[in-house]
Amino acid sequence: MLNEPGYAQTHCASAQVDFDAVGYMHHIEERVKSHWPASGHEKKSRVAIQFKIMPNGRIEDVLIQRASGNAKADKIALRAVINSAPFHPLPVVGASGYFEIRFVFDTQAFSTGMHGTYISG
Repeated sequence: MLNEPGYAQTHCASAQVDFDAVGYMHHIEERVKSHWPASGHEKKSRVAIQFKIMPNGRIEDVLIQRASGNAKADKIALRAVINSAPFHPLPVVGASGYFEIRFVFDTQAFSTGMHGTYISG
């Protein structure tokens, strides 16, 4: 199943957080993938985008953490993240921190991978 096109692997590391982190990350993944076009990727590329989700669901500090070498693919991935926001508010009662996400786009398999960490404030 991991090698099927469109399958995304989700990992979560959290610091003493009592909420469904996997469910929340699934929400993020589905939103971002819905804004990432299946076409327009003429050559293989892999790009990593990093961003923070604030308690209200808005994103901050969006950046290309690892460029693919294909400026068009990098821009498409960056736009997919930006156009997906805002997300649902963080499901942490009294959240004063943020959720840091690293999202990896692979155009060869039209798949994504994601790692998230909750940073308490």
